[in-house]
Amino acid sequence: MQRLLYDQNFPSPWVPFHDKDQPETVGSLNKPWVGFKAMYNHVYCNRHLQRWIEEKGFTILHLVRENLLKQYVSLRRMKVTGKSHSCTKVTKATPVAIDIHRLEHHIEKMMKRIEYFRNIYATNHPYMEFTYESYFRNPVKIRKQITTFMDVPDEEMQDSKNQKTSTNVLEREIANATEVVRWIEKTPYAHFLEAYS
Repeated sequence: MQRLLYDQNFPSPWVPFHDKDQPETVGSLNKPWVGFKAMYNHVYCNRHLQRWIEEKGFTILHLVRENLLKQYVSLRRMKVTGKSHSCTKVTKATPVAIDIHRLEHHIEKMMKRIEYFRNIYATNHPYMEFTYESYFRNPVKIRKQITTFMDVPDEEMQDSKNQKTSTNVLEREIANATEVVRWIEKTPYAHFLEAYS
């Protein structure tokens, strides 16, 4: 669980599992388990992977973002600086410029992807959905919900050593904040601004 949430190098299905080659025996049912994460693009663009997941009947934990504006700003920062928004010992990031058309495309695409995978997996698999934001608001509570749902031990986890470089001040995040606010206030996505002071 620790690596799944915090380790950016945690394996995807097509990467050798290394120390997870032999699934651990856990839970009262003495059942083997192994975990991996797959991003939307990995699954959406790989029909073979989609079929494999369907055939195996995996239990699905679907992590989604509540605020797609903040997600897009993080992605832009990563592209511009080459650094994650949550790496250790990273100085506070400078604002990034946002292209309105690309932002709109990203939000619409992500909303469709979230709904697409929700429709596929929520009805055909053991399925739990939770948000990135809810986990970081109350990690102990969400972790307990996850481990109960998965029927695996609720291991004590250390706090992440990662540091956020993002802030809740719009002008410190977005170089053209006035332009973005003017656009987004006229859309159904205006509530994304509530995360900023």
